[in-house]
Amino acid sequence: MIVSPNRCHLALAAVVFVVAGCGGHAASRQTTATGINAQRSPSATSHAAPAAVVTACRVLARSRTLAVLCPMRLPKGRWAVSHRTLRNGRCAYLLDLNTRPFGQNIPFHGLAGGRCGQWPLTIRSGHWPADPALANDLGLIGAKPLRPGQPGDTTPTPVPPRVLRRIDIAGHHGLLLQEAGYPSGGVHGGHIAAIWNQGGDGYVLSLHFTEQPHAITIWQQMVIDAAEAMSRSPKPIAPETGTPQSQSAGNVILRKPAEALRRRGAPLNLTSALPRSVKRACETAAAKSQAVVYCPPLVPTGRTLVDGVDGILRSRDFRAGFVANFESHSVQPSRSAPGHWTLAEGEPETLRPLLHPPDYDPRDGSITRRPLRIDRTSATLWLMPPFRVFHGIYGGHAFVTWQCAGREYQVSMHGHNNAQRTIIIATSLADELPVTCRR
Repeated sequence: MIVSPNRCHLALAAVVFVVAGCGGHAASRQTTATGINAQRSPSATSHAAPAAVVTACRVLARSRTLAVLCPMRLPKGRWAVSHRTLRNGRCAYLLDLNTRPFGQNIPFHGLAGGRCGQWPLTIRSGHWPADPALANDLGLIGAKPLRPGQPGDTTPTPVPPRVLRRIDIAGHHGLLLQEAGYPSGGVHGGHIAAIWNQGGDGYVLSLHFTEQPHAITIWQQMVIDAAEAMSRSPKPIAPETGTPQSQSAGNVILRKPAEALRRRGAPLNLTSALPRSVKRACETAAAKSQAVVYCPPLVPTGRTLVDGVDGILRSRDFRAGFVANFESHSVQPSRSAPGHWTLAEGEPETLRPLLHPPDYDPRDGSITRRPLRIDRTSATLWLMPPFRVFHGIYGGHAFVTWQCAGREYQVSMHGHNNAQRTIIIATSLADELPVTCRR
């Protein structure tokens, strides 16, 4: 039986599954037998996930456009895959796990999944998300059951989870949530859930525990530990192929550009034959950020030098985003020195200072901007004042910015005459992102 994202169906044939999936307490009597208490370390009860879990992840990866992160370590117990996924489609998955025999462990029910597009991490009145109408929520937003006499087509009142605190999952920003109990909490009813953003996508790991207030702290840490193991899966499962990739190289997405786009770029000295230096820069960004990095399928022709791949906040801090600087002779063919172009990705508020450095005075030179569409995605073209006025990496550049589910992407090239080349590179990059970004 597949559980509804908002509430569990009380079908008689599925009563046992509903209890486990939506916050039942069948395992409460097992507390002493398992020996879990507030003094034990969570790591002491963490074990490698069974082969069936990893196999389920590999099968899911073959039909998903996002990287499938797998719960590689789980709290002690005989875990089994009840449902490979409770969410269909290429842009979401939600692995459903239960212990065997049913309910014979603490915790006894787990859910692990992901969705295309990052989670918004804004909070309102101690609850998440700020907008309870968030789409593709992987069942994290519950719903109040209909009262007797209400029409069947009544829109349920959403029940957003309570925020326990902000957390860091293997270097990625996230939140720790307490889901409402069943039935209001839906499929995650009664769970403690960790959500975080990794690359351009959002992920969740949630576990259901028995009702013992003195053990809340250790349970929260168990969820965080399991989420970090999921984030740091030693062999990330890439989208499309399900092929394990090296963690040292990171998870780099690079696809062939559309033929029509390649033909548009050829007269402007853009090529799909990426230099090894560009590929290495993308691999460096992916490895240091531990995130999925989209590498541009079209770049300037000729020899390209990498002038640094750095974190946005600090050169070695890649958690909030990165910027890669390149030098290519074909950018400014009339000059002997190579021309500057860049690729940046990260949280919008972190990238904003690149657009407005502290010492920039608009009276010295104005910034020109205009909206445009790239691959059916809303974007903005910026034409920046020269470097003598605009003392930032974008001085004198034409560059394109756009957002995908809370993540911002920027492509720039020195010289306003390179605006069209910049747009084509940005379009090729946007074409790699999840289709949900096209709006």
